[in-house]
Amino acid sequence: MQYHSESLSEEFKAWLDIRSKHGKSKIAKGCIALRNHNGGRLLIGIDQNGKIEPKHIDAIKADGYIAENIQAIINEFASDKFEITLNYPATGDELYFVEIIVPSGVTTPSICKADLEDGKMKFLEKNALYIRTYGTNNYPSSAKIQYRDWSDFLNVLFENREMDYAAILKKCFYGKPDNVKILSESQSGINIDTHISSFKTRALEQIKNAGIDISNLGTWEIFAKLEYDNKDYFCGKDEYIELLMNHPKYSGWPTWIIFDTIELKPKFIENSWRYFGNFTKETLYKTIDYWEIAGGNEFYLFRVLETDLQTKDKIFDPLENIARNIEAILTVKKLSATYCKDVAISFCIRYSDIENHNLVTRGMRPFAQPKISYTNKSQFSFTLNPDDDNEAMIEKFKSGMRKTISLFQGAEISDEQYARMLKDVLNRNV
Repeated sequence: MQYHSESLSEEFKAWLDIRSKHGKSKIAKGCIALRNHNGGRLLIGIDQNGKIEPKHIDAIKADGYIAENIQAIINEFASDKFEITLNYPATGDELYFVEIIVPSGVTTPSICKADLEDGKMKFLEKNALYIRTYGTNNYPSSAKIQYRDWSDFLNVLFENREMDYAAILKKCFYGKPDNVKILSESQSGINIDTHISSFKTRALEQIKNAGIDISNLGTWEIFAKLEYDNKDYFCGKDEYIELLMNHPKYSGWPTWIIFDTIELKPKFIENSWRYFGNFTKETLYKTIDYWEIAGGNEFYLFRVLETDLQTKDKIFDPLENIARNIEAILTVKKLSATYCKDVAISFCIRYSDIENHNLVTRGMRPFAQPKISYTNKSQFSFTLNPDDDNEAMIEKFKSGMRKTISLFQGAEISDEQYARMLKDVLNRNV
């Protein structure tokens, strides 16, 4: 007897020994892929050409094809558990084949949560996302997702409306670790000054290679460490950049990172995303940025003070700098939610070469007396706990930022101005 051909929503398999690793893998991969396709049918006892090879029902059940066994395989390998239905369609003469119905309504990707190997043969890969796709021969199959499949896959999830966006990007791009090692500040084992200096060295090298002299310009750095160890799950695939950047609300990708040329495209080097943006030739808004996300748990941003690039006057605008810091802190909080929830985040903020800068709040009433910094550097640190809201974040940040602003001959910025800057940044959906 002949059946119709395979499709993305129907997969055919000849009879399998589902007690073997090979047979188990075919069931798991097929069902996970169909689930991510928004449901379908896995038909056993039909080859890829659609030829049915039916069996007697007793023989089918003796081979282990009962609902409990199939469900156990799903539960063992699918991160997002779903309940299958098992049927035995008849072909006549008391002969049957097996129909496994995978439900629709997928809202969170189903990831393979365990490896399955037999010697050197790897049947299933932990953290792989299997989908139904057309392969290189244009024939439907169950396989790991490729860059060309992402648009259709996300559309399936979007159409189900109740998806958890952050969980999608976390699982697909950063893995789903079974045991995340939470680190205390004392366990992180790094010297902050030495660690930041290694990032800064790379930033200065990029600036030097671009032929830019910043010897007389003030700079700002912000470093953040998510206090957990998850480096094995960090994704550095170039084909995913646009997807990460197009969903910053859920991926935590910095909203100010843009690229419209190959030269500006972020690069993945030594387990870190690195970006260098040189916009010194712009007429209205000049910036120099160097940015890294390293190992999935560290964030670094180096920026030349925008006021030093836009005017020859040595100006330090406190409100602009408060806003820029809040933007970066909120970005890191989104990164934390994407990678791993419920972990502390340690921040270090540093200003350098700010001596002889005038404190000037552009667009507002100037200070009654000139406020000049006679100190070249300012640095402060704080830690955000998992339950800290934005108000708590502002209080911790404000404590350190006040010390920086007070270097300008004891100047102060009111609590209302900090609150206004937070509100302005949140209104821009940063």
